Amino acid sequence: MSLLTPQNFRWNDTRRQVAEVGWDRAARELEAVLAEALSESRLDKIESRLEQLALIETAYGGSHALVNRLEDQIKGFQNSTSWRLTAPLRRLKMLFS
Repeated sequence: MSLLTPQNFRWNDTRRQVAEVGWDRAARELEAVLAEALSESRLDKIESRLEQLALIETAYGGSHALVNRLEDQIKGFQNSTSWRLTAPLRRLKMLFS
C-alpha cells in the first residue's frame, strides 16, 4: 500500500496518430497483404493447396450425397405402413420409460 502515493504515479499523455478510415485505406491494406502473400508464394505450394482443396471438395461432395440418401431413407421409413401402425406402441413405450 505504501507504493500507492501520488509521487509514484504520473500521467501518460502519449497520443498516437490514427490514419484515415475508409475504402481507400482498406484497399491499400488489402493490396499490401496480397502483395506480401504473392511475393512469398511458390508454384509447388500453390499446387499443393489446390490439390488439398480438390480433396476436400471430393470428400464433402461424397458426404453430402450420403446425407441426402440417408434423409430419403428416413423419410421413406417414416412414411411406411409399419411405422404408422406401430406409432401407438412407441408412444406407450415413451410413457412408461
